[in-house]
Amino acid sequence: MLAALLESLAIVLLVLAIEIWPWWLATAGLFVLSQALLKWHDSRWVICRHCGESYTHWGRAGP
Repeated sequence: MLAALLESLAIVLLVLAIEIWPWWLATAGLFVLSQALLKWHDSRWVICRHCGESYTHWGRAGP
């Protein structure tokens, strides 16, 4: 949500020809989006308490 807001604000400022802030906002938006994707990816993995193996909620074995 925050990433989409920052990206939208960057596009609006770019259209209005305000040169300084769009690049900073776009970079911040991409950073927030990448952190959200990493958090989502990490939340899919579970570690077995007994054997220590990792697996997803769909039952596939981890690396």
